[in-house]
Order: sequence, then structure tokens, then C-alpha cells
Amino acid sequence: MTIRPVAETPHAATVARWLHAAWWAAEGHSLVATEAAVRAATGPAPPLTLVAEREGVPLGTASLTSAPPR
Repeated sequence: MTIRPVAETPHAATVARWLHAAWWAAEGHSLVATEAAVRAATGPAPPLTLVAEREGVPLGTASLTSAPPR
């Protein structure tokens, strides 16, 4: 298994669909906006979206975000 930034893989659209279905749609974001955010989350500091893959197949994802200062 390999874990790397999603922007370095061909899986951005797949990961965006996963995140959109799980979180972003409920918050009113479009799939297009979700995919744009995933593609822009390149790190190394937040925002960063990672994808785990095995033999070129995406298995899961994790995102690092930063909260606004309080």
C-alpha cells in the first residue's frame, strides 16, 4: 500500500466523489467545488488530501485542514 498526496495521482475525481458523498454535499458544496478543493489540497501544510492505494486502486483517503484562529 502507498499513501501519497491525491494531486500526485489520477484519483482526484474518485476521492472528490467519496468526500462529496460523505461530507461536502450535506454542507451545500457541489461536486465540482469539492473536486477543485481536493485538487488544490497539495500540502505539505494543510490543506492536504492524501489517498491510500494498492496496485493503482484507491482504497481510502484522509484530509488535513486547518481551523480558523479563535
